[in-house]
Amino acid sequence: MNRHRAKYRRSSSAFSQNRGVTVVELMVSMVLLFTLMSFVTTICFQVNFVWRDINQHRIALGEISNQLEQLTELPREDAVAALESLQPSTACARTLRAPVLTGEVVDDDFGSQIVLRINWHRKHPGKPLELVGWITKDVSSPQPEDDQ
Repeated sequence: MNRHRAKYRRSSSAFSQNRGVTVVELMVSMVLLFTLMSFVTTICFQVNFVWRDINQHRIALGEISNQLEQLTELPREDAVAALESLQPSTACARTLRAPVLTGEVVDDDFGSQIVLRINWHRKHPGKPLELVGWITKDVSSPQPEDDQ
């Protein structure tokens, strides 16, 4: 009968040692879980910032390309006058924080160019977007005549 009790006592002490290891394992797993959760949360916020920046960039690019398309169809004198009153659209002003749209006409060997830039307040420093287009209706250039 003593043998039976000794065997029972050994298993009882083994049980208490096993229970202590379980608590250590639980603590390690909780630390790993919290570390992983904080890492995933940080990554989710960073991805959200990147998507927001991409969306703002897309809207700014659409705005500047629309403005440039309208300006390149005008004669040079009208384009210069239109650049004086250049304003971002209401959709652009609603989406971007304080957008500033600037432009200039540059003359070179190939004709008159319009250089448009758009900049807005970002959470990080960034360069303004810039697009260049050539004025297609230049009154100083000779018009081709039809041979009939």
